[in-house]
Amino acid sequence: MKKVIKLASLKADVTLEADGEWIPVKNWPGIGDLPGLGFKVRSTNYPEYLTAKNNLQIQIAQKHGNDHAPHDELNAADGELATDHLLLDWRGLDEKYSRETALALLTSPEGRIFRNMVYWCAGQVGKRQVEFLETAEKN
Repeated sequence: MKKVIKLASLKADVTLEADGEWIPVKNWPGIGDLPGLGFKVRSTNYPEYLTAKNNLQIQIAQKHGNDHAPHDELNAADGELATDHLLLDWRGLDEKYSRETALALLTSPEGRIFRNMVYWCAGQVGKRQVEFLETAEKN
């Protein structure tokens, strides 16, 4: 028997990408186990996020011309994009989710690990488990 991949299992779930999905963060490099931590996030392929990201990149490029934008400014912009378009909720933290708390943390230099977690989770949304079919091999 030969295994072949079911083509439909390679498709992204665009409904989940837009509506959001709970993604657990079981552990994180340099931190260790994070039991119960999870984020409800939209995908980084969410069209409104992509449009806002492109518009922001244009604004930053126009503002700085040929100079490089400061890292703090870029990180704050990423945090604002995550707050406005990706992060919908969290669980497993001592504070209840609020947009204001999320924005303050995601846009701060100290919030970079948290911001990276949110973006990692957003990159997982809508992915499916690959399915295989077994077929008889032809001679």
